[in-house]
Amino acid sequence: MSRIQISLSTPTLDQLRAIASNTGEPVARVATRMLMSGLAEGRSAHRTPSRPAADEADEVAREPTAPPWLEPFDDEGRRLWRQQAWGDALALYNRYPTALANLPESWWRDVDLFEIVCAMAAWRLNIDCAGQDPRDELAFHHQLADFRYVLDHLPGGVTTRFMPGAVPDWFIDG
Repeated sequence: MSRIQISLSTPTLDQLRAIASNTGEPVARVATRMLMSGLAEGRSAHRTPSRPAADEADEVAREPTAPPWLEPFDDEGRRLWRQQAWGDALALYNRYPTALANLPESWWRDVDLFEIVCAMAAWRLNIDCAGQDPRDELAFHHQLADFRYVLDHLPGGVTTRFMPGAVPDWFIDG
């Protein structure tokens, strides 16, 4: 077995720490498991599908893959996905607390909010890991402003706001 060192952004490290805290494992072990899982699934560490070689394109086209911001249907992948989704949501919330100030306490129970938060977190992660065009950053912030407007104008208002913390077991098992 060999060891390597990698540099991580603060939000990514916060995600790892949140997952490690919830599972009671060291951060390095969680990171290793997530990296190995991503490699085993044929995806890179930042959870975006790799581009197939030209001769593999036909085979890959027959195998549908779900976008990384949508929950997988299989029980095996769901638990890990939910841990990552919670960590991604926490990182997004911690990075943009003003924009997400009116995120409801149980945002994950509203399918629309759940998918939007996961998509925004995946988009942010993609920009942080592979962003090359400043227009992507501008588009993200424009969409974040739109989402803030949606949160600020939810029907019935927000009675209890989301308070970040360790991922609850019932969320992971849900």
